Formats: sequence, structure tokens, C-alpha cells
Amino acid sequence: MLHGLEINGSAANSTRQLMSKLTQACDASMRKAGRGTKHQPVYWWNQDIAKARKDCFQARRRYQRTLTLGSHRADAHHQALREKRRILKSLIKSSKRKLFLELCDEADADPWGYKPPEDPSGYRPICLLDSVGKALERVICTRLNAEIDRVGGLSESQFGFRKARSTRHAIQEVTDLAKKAIEGKRWLWGEKEYCLVVTLDVRNAFNSANWEKIMQSLNNLSINPHLIGIIGSYLNGRILRYQTSEGTKTYEVTGGVPQGSVLGPTLWNLMYDGILRLRLPPGVKMIGFADDVAIVAVGKHLRELEIATNRAIVQAQEWLTNAGLSLAEHKTEAVLISSRKTVETANLTVHLKLVADKASVACSALARIMPNTRGPKELRRRLISGVVRSITTYAASIWRKQSSEQADFPKRVAAQVEFIQQRRMDAYPHPGVSEWVNRKHGQVNYYLTQLLSGHGCFKDYLFRFGHEADPLCPRCGIGYPEDAEHVFFNCPRFRRERESVERKYGEPVTPSNLVYHMLANMDNWEAADEMANAVMKELRREERSRRTEDGR
Repeated sequence: MLHGLEINGSAANSTRQLMSKLTQACDASMRKAGRGTKHQPVYWWNQDIAKARKDCFQARRRYQRTLTLGSHRADAHHQALREKRRILKSLIKSSKRKLFLELCDEADADPWGYKPPEDPSGYRPICLLDSVGKALERVICTRLNAEIDRVGGLSESQFGFRKARSTRHAIQEVTDLAKKAIEGKRWLWGEKEYCLVVTLDVRNAFNSANWEKIMQSLNNLSINPHLIGIIGSYLNGRILRYQTSEGTKTYEVTGGVPQGSVLGPTLWNLMYDGILRLRLPPGVKMIGFADDVAIVAVGKHLRELEIATNRAIVQAQEWLTNAGLSLAEHKTEAVLISSRKTVETANLTVHLKLVADKASVACSALARIMPNTRGPKELRRRLISGVVRSITTYAASIWRKQSSEQADFPKRVAAQVEFIQQRRMDAYPHPGVSEWVNRKHGQVNYYLTQLLSGHGCFKDYLFRFGHEADPLCPRCGIGYPEDAEHVFFNCPRFRRERESVERKYGEPVTPSNLVYHMLANMDNWEAADEMANAVMKELRREERSRRTEDGR
């Protein structure tokens, strides 16, 4: 799209031409999503309403099913549906009333919310760059990171906004220091020590970043002068436009790193690198993640530990003051780690409940933006599964070791999940769970799932729950239960569909080779998919016919 593009004219005209071509390229590669018809989440929603809505849908489906089949129980199901709707409307009305009264009480107690509107600290501007701005920042950031690596890199104690580093690595650093301090044999004449962890928080950190300190850090690291000039020019001349009752006003921005920008985190790390390189007292180490700092001190005696930690805090506070930053004292916390007396025992059950709630919220948020008819496709289910897995297993290498009695808990969970997956796929021989999960083609749909699992409108399956009088195949008779294997591989009713698949595979289709052929290529997968669709739709038609004849 951009091949052979000629940019002519003034800078403003050149920018418009480039933006137009970039917009065309994006529109050609990524189709614009429609606005959709989904409603926004409502404030009065709760679990009771969700359950009542689910019950209402179930009652409606029962009523519609009886109308389709002509059952004599249609009137009773209609009455049950009306009752469920009445309960749902009553719960919605009660929830709205309750929340309105709570809002009135909150407004009486604090009419302005957490912070008054005239307080500037209650606002935080967010940088929303266009495509050209993001591309420029990406180019600058890439070259700046290369320059930083060339001159020796940032402090190893900074774990925020850096590749291959996360909060898990920062937590691991702290826990390793604490374990080493308390793992000795004895206190008197031994190696056991105390470990004191103090966390510091910077007030309004990113909005208070000093541009002069950033430029000074660039010069101290001997970064390429041309790159320093580009960054200085990029920071200068920034204005903030905001709406007031008197119209639009502007404010000249003289500091801060734009939140939401590509370059901002790297500039912050450069400026903040000085505090992590302070010469601290012996036995004291400073660990940082973005603007948060943890001072970890290890010592034999509490008094010495206190003195060393206070000196480190004073040093950090002096550096922050010189950089134009300040501490949020009310957010400072201190934790003493010792094996001498057990004050609090880590409870894995509490942690798992917290992460389970967090994963549930994330899963619900993703599910709301997906279609709710026939369920999401397999790739979307994989997305939800990946999000849930990343939340529930985050920093598992650390928290799984906190309780010796529960240390094998994640292994037991993983083993149970693997056992369930293996049992579900044992219906037909297969290469393995990993080969199935990591395949490069094919998605499992509603009908294909019934073929692979055996859970569907098969008489043998429905007979287990009392929905059929017998489990036998209506065509083959005694000795031939109508299960998935018989229907797809042996029953003469579906010989035509089976022969179509066998022509594609080049050999008779059997339970031992079905999955292997499906994983071979996309054409084989689609052949099995078409067979499953045709067979299951016919079985569903026969089941409905039997129910109509029996008056169910």
C-alpha cells in the first residue's frame, strides 16, 4: 500500500498524505468492527437477578418446546413462565430501589466524591497518540533501548517496563533474600537473621517526572547526542486542552511522562535509575518495579536492622526531593520476616479464592463481548482459557511453596485436569492431548463435539437418564446399542455419509484412525465435520419424532 509513496509539499501536507495512506492500509488489513447491538452492563445487576434470569430462560424454553411438540402440559409451563418473569421483574425493581437509596446516602455524606473537583490531583491526563505518533515513539524507543544496552544498561534492580522481567521476578528476589536470612541453624552463634521489608510509594509519580532530570540522565549515560536532541524536541511544546464552563482552555505541560505512550515507560526508568544505584548501608538492597520501591534489609539484631533501614529511607527521600518527587507516607508499609515466632501463616486457600474471583471477573468480561448463541468458537474459548490460566497460575513458582502441607496442590490440580482431558479423549485412540491442543487447523463445533465425546442424542446415552425406553439402535436391533461408535462407524443408516469420508481418507474409517486423519490436514477435518453435522441432525430429527409420538 505504501510502496512507491511520494511525499511532497509542506510538513503539514506531508503528514496528511502519510496519515491517509496509513488509514487505507489499516482498513485493508483489518476490517472495521460494527457497533453491534450489545447492551452496556447495568448498575443494578447482581447474582440473584442473574439466577432469576437463567430460571426465566429455562422456563421459556420448556414452554416453547411443549408448543412445538403439541404437549398437553403447555398451560402449566406457561403459568410457570409467567411466575418466573414476575420474580425477575420484582428483583430488578428491588435492586434499583436499594441502589438509589445507597446513592442518596453517599451523596449526603460526600457530595463531591473521593476528591473535590477543584483539586488538580483528582485528574490524570492520558496520552492518546495517533498512528504516526506511535510509530515515531516506537522508532525512538527502539534506538534508545539499543543505546542504553550499549552503555551498560539500567540497574538490575529495576523490574518494571523491561523485557523478560515482571512482578514475579521482583517478588522472587525479595523471597530469596528472606529465605536466605532465616534458613540458618540457630540464632545464637548461628546464621539465622531478621529480614525487614519496607515498601515506598511515590506520590503522583508519572505526572511529576522532571524533564530536566530525564535529559540529565540521558547525558550522564553518554547517549547519542542526536537522539538526545530528538527526545528533547519531542518533549517540548506540549499543551493540554481541557473544557471548562467558560470554553476551551490550554495549559503548557512542563513535566511528566505521558501515560499510554510508547516512550514514556523507558523515559521513567532512565530518570528513576538513580535511586536504584544509591550506595546503601551494608545488608540493605533496593528493588524497584516502575515507581514502587521495596527496601529489603537483612541483619542479626533488630536495632542494627532498624538503623540501617532508616538510613536507606532517608537516602531515598533525599534523592526523590532532588528529583522533584515526594513520598506518599500513608502508603508506606513495613514487614518483619523471622523464623523466631510465627505471627501469620500463609493460607493457600485464601490466595486461591482471591485469584479465582479475579479470573471469574475477567472471564465474564470477555464472555460479554462474545456471541451467546451456540457458544463461542473454540479459538475464543482458548482465549478465555488462556486468560484464566495466566491469572490463576501467576507467580505459582512462589506461592506454591508457601505451605509445606499444600506444596503439591498445583501438581494435584494439574494431574486431575490432565486425567479428565485424557478420559474424555479415550473414546477413540489419538496421538495425545498435546498434539490435539496444539494442532494448526480445525475447530470443534456443536456436532463434532458429540461425535468425539459420545454425549448427544444417542439412544444409549439418553437411556442412562431415563429419556428413552431402550438403548438399542432402531435399525440394527438387539445387541447393537445406539452409541457414537455404532452410529458413525457401523450403522447402515449412515453408510452414504461414511463412504464419503472413506473416499477422502483412502481407507475405511474406524475409531482407531479417525483422529489421526483429522489431524493430518484441513480437508480431512472438514470431511469428519460434515459427517458429524449430517448424522447428528438426522438423529436429532428422529429423537423429536419419537417424543412427538409418545406425547412427551
